[in-house]
Amino acid sequence: MNNLLAGLVLSLVATVVGVWTITRRDRPLHGPRDDGTLGLPRLQRWDVSYRPPRMQRLRSSLPHMEAGRLLLVGIGLIAVVAAGMYAYSRWRAPSVADAEAFEERFQVVLNRHAAALAEPDEATAYAILIEARTRLEELAEDLPAGSIDSRIEQERLALQGEIDRLANVTRFSTVNVVGGVPPAPENVIPRLISGGGRIFLLSDALYQLDTANSSLVRLIATGDTVGEQRVGTIRGAVWRGDRPVVVDETHAWNLDPATGNWNAEPLGTFDSVGYVAVGAVESFELNLYLLTTDSGQILKFQAGRYSSSPEDWANGVPQADLARAVDIAIDGHIWALMPNGAILNMFRSRVESTLEPAYVPPLDSAIAISAQPNSAYIYVLNASDGRIVRLARDGRVVQQFATPEGFNVFAGAEDFVVDEGTGVAFVLANDTIYSVRIPPPTS
Repeated sequence: MNNLLAGLVLSLVATVVGVWTITRRDRPLHGPRDDGTLGLPRLQRWDVSYRPPRMQRLRSSLPHMEAGRLLLVGIGLIAVVAAGMYAYSRWRAPSVADAEAFEERFQVVLNRHAAALAEPDEATAYAILIEARTRLEELAEDLPAGSIDSRIEQERLALQGEIDRLANVTRFSTVNVVGGVPPAPENVIPRLISGGGRIFLLSDALYQLDTANSSLVRLIATGDTVGEQRVGTIRGAVWRGDRPVVVDETHAWNLDPATGNWNAEPLGTFDSVGYVAVGAVESFELNLYLLTTDSGQILKFQAGRYSSSPEDWANGVPQADLARAVDIAIDGHIWALMPNGAILNMFRSRVESTLEPAYVPPLDSAIAISAQPNSAYIYVLNASDGRIVRLARDGRVVQQFATPEGFNVFAGAEDFVVDEGTGVAFVLANDTIYSVRIPPPTS
C-alpha cells in the first residue's frame, strides 16, 4: 500500500511539473534556425517572420491564469489526493492488523485444544481445555460489535463437548418449569421435601405441589392458629412415615392423613427460646433429627418422646465440623455435607469416613444432599452452577448433570429432591421449581 501511494504521488508531481514547464516555455526546444545570414542581422517584418511558440495557441484559447496559481492548484490537488490516500491506508490498516491478530489468537486456541486431546492425564487435559475456552471467550468479546464468526461458535461447542466428556457431565435434554414460588422469609432456608409420591415446598409456608396443575396448595404457615396454639416461625420440614412434619422453635407439627388436621408435638428444649438456628431437619424410623448450626450438633428426638431432652447424636464429631455443615441426609447412615462438597459419613454417632469426591470442576457452593434407603447412590447439588452430582457411597463421582449450555437456569439453586424410582428430580432455583429427568447411571 505504501509503495502504491508513493508511486501515485510521484506521478502526479511529475505531471503537474511537466505541464507547468511546457506552458511556461516561450522558445522552441531547438536552437535558432539557419536562415542563410550566417548570424548577421536581417531586416524583415515581424509579422511575416514571427512564429508563435508551441502551445501558444492552446494557451491563448484557455482562460488566463498566472503560472504561480496553476502551480499552487496542482500542489493543492496533490496534497488532497495524498492526504485522502494516506487516510484511507490508515483507516484500513487497523482492520488488516486486527484480522491478522484474530487469526493468530484463534490459532492459539486451536493449538491448545489439540494439546488437550493429546494429553494423557485427564486433570491436565481438563485444565488446558479450560484455558482454551477462556482464550476463546476473550477473543469473542474483542470482536467488533455485531460481528459474528461461525468458527468461534463451532470451536466453543467442540471445547464444551470435550470438557463435558472429561468431567463426565450429561446435559439435560429438557428442563420443565413447574411454576414460580413465593420467596422464603429471612432466616428461613427454603426446602423441597418428597414423600408418599408427593412433593412439598417450604418457603413462607408449607405447600404441597400440584404438579398436574402447576400450582401450590397451602398447608400451614407461620402465625397460623391450630386449636388454641399459634404456629411459631417454621424452621424446617420433613416427611416422616406417612405424613409431612414442620418444626418451629418449640414444636413439631404433623399433618394427620386420616383427619387432615395438624397436631402439635412439643419438643424438648434447653431454654425458652428453643431452636432458631436449624440448618436441616431429617427423619428416620420416626425419629426426628435437627442439624443445629449454632451449636454444631445433630439432635435426635426419640420417636414418641419428642418432649424429652434430645440426644446429642454426633457427640463424637467435632462441633466445628458440624457447624460448617449445610445439609444432612439419612438412609441408615447420616451424611453431612460441607460447602466444598466434602461429606462426613457418620454411623452410630461417629464419623466412619470423610468423603472428598474428585469433583471436576471442584464444587464451590455445595448446598444440598439427597440419600435414599437401599440406594447405591448419593446426590449433591452445587448452588453456583446448579450441577447435580451422582456419587457412589464411597465418594466416587459416577456422573454429573447440568442444564444445556447457555441455558443455566439452575444457577443459584437452593434445594432439590431426587426420586430414583421415577427418574425425576425437582430443583428449586430463583423462586422457581423445575423438573428434569435424571438418566440412569452410565456403565
